[in-house]
Amino acid sequence: MNYVEYLENEWKYLEKQLSGTPDIQVYNEYKDLFIKALQIWDKENHSGTSANFFAPRIAEMLKNLMLFRPIVSVQSEDELQFGCEVSDNTYQSRRFHSIFKEGKKVYYLEAIIWKEKRRDEDGEYYSHFSGMVDGFTSKQCIRFPFYPRSFFVEVERDGDDYKIVDVDELKKAFEYYDFFSDEQRERFNKFYNY
Repeated sequence: MNYVEYLENEWKYLEKQLSGTPDIQVYNEYKDLFIKALQIWDKENHSGTSANFFAPRIAEMLKNLMLFRPIVSVQSEDELQFGCEVSDNTYQSRRFHSIFKEGKKVYYLEAIIWKEKRRDEDGEYYSHFSGMVDGFTSKQCIRFPFYPRSFFVEVERDGDDYKIVDVDELKKAFEYYDFFSDEQRERFNKFYNY
């Protein structure tokens, strides 16, 4: 069985499971593209070993391109290609839209993602958000070379606010990123003995 035959076989199950949903319409719009990509892939005569090596990398690269994310690490501030001013002295990167420059600070909006454990009738799940928690922002200053990475730090409700539960993950974030402000650095050092 070649790759296109495999796709056709799998597509029957996809259509069966997603019949009548908006998802199947989206997948069907891209089926010809999948077939063309697999025809090219098939001509490469990949073995199971090489397919296991290359397929995840190609999929990740395609995902990043479709999301307007860099496919290799950013080596310097110059590579970020800051465009127009979005607010007073704040510029957005043309290369990666979640990176901004404010004065001399270059920061990534999704450095820290807060996650709160919740429960409903179906069980436990996590709700994710960005913003300020316990004096720390989701946006943090980047170091070069830079490749986008988000740290998911668990929090819990504390009255009307949140408190940080997963200090170890927060520490990992600050090993990768520079603090957005001196106040955050001082708060971290004071409360988390870093």
